[in-house]
Amino acid sequence: MITSQEHATGTAMIAVDKAGNNNIIVIPGANSTLSHLNIEQLTNVICECDILVLQLEIPMDAVLCAAKIAHQYKKTVVLDPAPVPAHIDERLYQYIDIIKPNETELKMLTGLTINNELDIHNAVMKLKGYGVKNVIVTLGENGVYADTQDTGVFQVAPVKVEAIDSTAAGDSFTAALVAKLADGEDIKKAIEFANKVASIVVTRKGAQASVPTLDEVKEIFDVQ
Repeated sequence: MITSQEHATGTAMIAVDKAGNNNIIVIPGANSTLSHLNIEQLTNVICECDILVLQLEIPMDAVLCAAKIAHQYKKTVVLDPAPVPAHIDERLYQYIDIIKPNETELKMLTGLTINNELDIHNAVMKLKGYGVKNVIVTLGENGVYADTQDTGVFQVAPVKVEAIDSTAAGDSFTAALVAKLADGEDIKKAIEFANKVASIVVTRKGAQASVPTLDEVKEIFDVQ
């Protein structure tokens, strides 16, 4: 673990509207000081993992360094591109095995307007053109659009629920996806499972408090 003596721990404040949508104000704190030098010191930790999950609440050079090391050691690299920065180093894409943007993030990453399924397809193809192997786009109440190496293009239907708070839904989707992949599940079934997990999260208030246990998911959806 790396700690900072000069900077406070990063914090986030979340506001949720009546429709369950959220706005998050982030104060990066120590997160903003992480560098590629810190990551290089943790190469042995990356080497011990099977899957490396990255997001963008730390500086781009640290993200790029971690992805490059993991790729070098043939680890699966998953990027949850949130929050999308004003500038993303396009060298990053060549090291990404799976990228999981939501619709807004997809638009920001590609600069394309997203109004329909064709727009999503075009944006996904642009990301794949950068070098990303598998693209999974979460669409909230419209389910999931995916283009993967193993299965090609497919969509996962939404689980119909009454959403009250979308906080942590995206993070929970990524966590559930990676957990299933780590267990050896194929990517399509892993996405379907992650979609179920996220559908539970949005029916509950809060962040950590809204995340279900595996036993809860099994009970609600009768899955393994």
